[in-house]
Amino acid sequence: MRNPITPQHTTYTDSEKRHAVALYLVVGVMSKVSETTGIPETTLSAWKRETEWWDEFSASLRNETTDKIRAQIDDVIEQSFREVKDRLEYGDYKVVDKTVQRVPVSARDAGTLMAIMFDKRQIASNQPTSITTTALDGRLAAMLDQFGAIGRELEARTIDGELVKD
Repeated sequence: MRNPITPQHTTYTDSEKRHAVALYLVVGVMSKVSETTGIPETTLSAWKRETEWWDEFSASLRNETTDKIRAQIDDVIEQSFREVKDRLEYGDYKVVDKTVQRVPVSARDAGTLMAIMFDKRQIASNQPTSITTTALDGRLAAMLDQFGAIGRELEARTIDGELVKD
């Protein structure tokens, strides 16, 4: 990082540029980035407006941040899964008669957990989590009703006549 008091520089390192982009992504105010980095605000604005590398650095930094967050979320999920599995196998911790004991998880809690885990597995596998009817289903049902009505009407008609045997 350059000292803001030093004279203007015409060449900045990739590290300085990347630092400026990162600061801008955090604070969102070019004047603050200029104060912190010592790079003139006009230079920063021109970089953002006119260069391809600004967007490339921005995307790269966002991806790095996203990857870090995903890794942290994965860690929390894994730890939570181990804890839930432990509770299902060995019971929940409860205070019973002034001592901490493990008691079985309630059927309601186990059922809720099972339903949630099933839905999450379906989502992770790109499978449906519910079945909904569509307008087509409604139209097919209406047609079925109409055909049923026609059939009942035909059954209700009687033909007067005599049975002729050969």
